[in-house]
Amino acid sequence: MKQKKNHFILAATLALSFVGTSTSVVNAAGLSTTVSGSDTTGVQVNADGANTVGVNVNVTGSVSTGVNAIGFNGVVGTTNHSTGIGVYGENNDAVLPLGNGIGVAGKGYYGVYGEDKYSGAVAGAYGVYSNGNMGATGTKTFRIDHPLDPENKFLIHSSVESNEVLNMYRGNVVIDSNGEASVVLPEYFEAINRDFSYHLTPIGDYAPLFVKTKINDNKFNIGGGVPGMEVSWTVYAERNDLFLQKRPALRATEVTKQEHERGRYQFPLDYDKPSELGIFEPSSDGFLSGRK
Repeated sequence: MKQKKNHFILAATLALSFVGTSTSVVNAAGLSTTVSGSDTTGVQVNADGANTVGVNVNVTGSVSTGVNAIGFNGVVGTTNHSTGIGVYGENNDAVLPLGNGIGVAGKGYYGVYGEDKYSGAVAGAYGVYSNGNMGATGTKTFRIDHPLDPENKFLIHSSVESNEVLNMYRGNVVIDSNGEASVVLPEYFEAINRDFSYHLTPIGDYAPLFVKTKINDNKFNIGGGVPGMEVSWTVYAERNDLFLQKRPALRATEVTKQEHERGRYQFPLDYDKPSELGIFEPSSDGFLSGRK
């Protein structure tokens, strides 16, 4: 522990010596530390108080790195403030879109891993959350321990894909003495949906079911049933909340690639092309970068 403390003091002293200076030397390092052994820390900074910064690094030039940390855990950020951020990355590319504009990138067996610290017990907590769109070239799945063999297997289910931005609602209803049934949808239904489609399935026997009245005031009526018969119903609707209303381009299914993406591929090897033609191809330092 003493060795670890001394090294931190040296690192802090070196850092202070660079305050107010600048350099344009190629391959230069403003601060470089090396430690070895278990439970060691190269640089540890504690900052407290309003508008304080523990480490502030500005670098310019192509293939430049503000902080390059190598270790069992390369970078660890922690905070005890409920509105604080453990690790934050932002790409300030001023003109959209010249490159990939990546704020935080991860690469590994799990490229980026997030964990809800409450293990799902608190509503509104997320392991990974996007305040905007989410995308993937692969499948979107849930993976759980297999309920019949949790020690040895996973159970995986995939999300349903669509060329539309859809919401789905379903349920069962019992036909009344008049051969009809009323289906009541959530009170917010018409506020966030448009362009409805219906599917009706009689259970136990055939019946010439039909939608007697379409959705109005968040409900619709079924006709043609047999009294006492159970009917399964499904309604598909196109999402139409304010987010989609103000961003109609998000409904597009065929999109022209941006200039820096043209001639490049999500997975170039799938098209028998060299990996260098990947949209997220690695730069010379191994990090992800966009072509400009």
